[in-house]
Amino acid sequence: DHRDLHKEYRRQRQMCIRDRYNIVYCFEILEQHEDAINFLNKFLNNNPYCEVAWHQLGKQHVYFKQYKKAITAFDFAIISDEYFIGAYIEKGKSLEKLLRYDEAIETYKLIIGLKDDSTYPIYRIGICLKNLGNISESNKYFFKCIDIDAQMDKSWLQLAINKSNLQDYNEALVYINKAIEINTDNKDYWKLFAKINIGLKLYEEADLAFQKIIDLDEADESIWLGKIDMLIKLGEFKIALELLNECFEIFEEKSEILYRISGIYFCLKNN
Repeated sequence: DHRDLHKEYRRQRQMCIRDRYNIVYCFEILEQHEDAINFLNKFLNNNPYCEVAWHQLGKQHVYFKQYKKAITAFDFAIISDEYFIGAYIEKGKSLEKLLRYDEAIETYKLIIGLKDDSTYPIYRIGICLKNLGNISESNKYFFKCIDIDAQMDKSWLQLAINKSNLQDYNEALVYINKAIEINTDNKDYWKLFAKINIGLKLYEEADLAFQKIIDLDEADESIWLGKIDMLIKLGEFKIALELLNECFEIFEEKSEILYRISGIYFCLKNN
């Protein structure tokens, strides 16, 4: 039966692809990426329409930041299987690395055209538009992501960043609160929350954000200094001085700490 033969052919082909994928995975674990490329090129000489091999070859080129070669490999994967969404995604990411945002947008739109129901291509289009300076259009795509998945914290974050950059802090605060509700342990979200609250002159809320970040990552010197700078601005010199002395014991870079200590003593008239 022709259908049975075709089914058996596909089964054997998938087993072959799986075996090749496992070999490439071993090369990656051993960090032998050049060997992986050589292996895949030899394999493709005999199997020129193996979309998975082209996809893996492209990913190896990405490792070496050889994005043009990677794009060529992903194109061959797409030629071999026009419904191979993973190849479109990797091609789009490589185009972004080359700052070819318009081409990346077209690639992501092809994924949407394949009726892919994920938010990923929509989100990446929003990022590309943002990088092209088209903020209002990028916001439309971030809102599209949220319409599909209201729990997509990255889209809420991007909306907050865009509004914060325009100094529209009230709206930015609404969006960053949404992101934090979804992912409360992301320190980057709390950093933006602190920045927005400082813009609104809500210093107590900003201080709570700084403390939250310190709880999440005590080694982030920039956050300690951000909290201290806010205390200095509020005239809370003694509290700021206590924190600076604590920083002096924790961090190796002393100059950023020392000049603040000096400035506080000057303000306290302790020449």
